[in-house]
Amino acid sequence: MAKKDFKAIMGNPAERFFTAAHAPAQPSADPNENVKQLGKRSKAKEDTQPTHDTQPTHNAKSQRAQFLFTPELYADIKKIAYMERTSINAIANELFTAYRQSKAETLKQYKDAYGDKEV
Repeated sequence: MAKKDFKAIMGNPAERFFTAAHAPAQPSADPNENVKQLGKRSKAKEDTQPTHDTQPTHNAKSQRAQFLFTPELYADIKKIAYMERTSINAIANELFTAYRQSKAETLKQYKDAYGDKEV
């Protein structure tokens, strides 16, 4: 049994994500047809808005850490994250940022004593 070919009906589903700079060259009888298609793709891209902030608001390279939670605490944090439409990681970052701000004097003492030396 031969495979069914849906290309004529659907085309390549990935093509809707291509921009003019990344669109693959497709041969056509009319040389201007490819240029027209590229213009359509890039215009569609301009009309869409990203669903999230595309500029990082923190350091681009994050450090990885591992924490152990009691099962009850983890279950509750997971529920809170779900209800707030965020992640456990975002909650942890928010809490540690607030903790760091509350310990600004301790960080100043460390810097006075050791400079920028890493622990």
